[in-house]
Amino acid sequence: MNPLLSKLLTLRQMEYLAVDQEFHILEVSLGVQRFADYHEHVVKGNDVRLGFPELIGMENIIIKIIQGEQDSFELNGIGRFSDYDSPLYINLYMIKNPDEDALGDKLVIFFEDVTQRMVVEQKLVQRANEVSLLLEAWSYSNEYLNKIITSMADVLLVTSQSGTLKIVNQATQDLLGYEEEELIGNSLAMIITEEKLLLEASQQYLLSGKFLKNVEVLCQTKAGKKVAIAFSCSAIETNLEDVQDFIYVGREIAAP
Repeated sequence: MNPLLSKLLTLRQMEYLAVDQEFHILEVSLGVQRFADYHEHVVKGNDVRLGFPELIGMENIIIKIIQGEQDSFELNGIGRFSDYDSPLYINLYMIKNPDEDALGDKLVIFFEDVTQRMVVEQKLVQRANEVSLLLEAWSYSNEYLNKIITSMADVLLVTSQSGTLKIVNQATQDLLGYEEEELIGNSLAMIITEEKLLLEASQQYLLSGKFLKNVEVLCQTKAGKKVAIAFSCSAIETNLEDVQDFIYVGREIAAP
């Protein structure tokens, strides 16, 4: 093997062996046996397939490369698990012998240690799969929650601590005559004439961890009609630390 090429192989943690058209091993580098599935068979004169069973079935490719009908071939991510706690992953590259004066018309197979790269890739794939599962679970949970909110007969509002509307359900829209986009982002004062009373009551009780029940307030429809609603309220955690939203569930109070 050319000295410069040997140096490059060492720098890339690569080893090599050379075979003839009968698949007999002609030459091996010093450390190539560690890449084999059966180390004891990787010796000159042996069939290369004894040590590297992944080459079984690839005989036509090997012959085509030796005869110049194909430039090269590679096989990536081959696993060796003789030591389960320390798996070895290799890439395999085949080319026609670049130094014909030394070995003649033969095939050279290079082996590269890609264990570190494969372990990182596997961790990334695992993390991506975990994120995908979480997103799928979140999507299902979110869809399920949306169905519950939509099907509720009671008025449901979610606001920030300052009273900005963040969620309104269909029952709220039907009762007050607004479309969802008309309410979201606006103040609670848009629909509740006594919003300060409701917010003060909410902040006083809910931020201390208590549950507020049956606070009666007057709401106003889009058409200007007054509607009495009894609200029960609770604080809910948000994604921001120490920031809570308020959830209100209300039921219309029938006129006496």
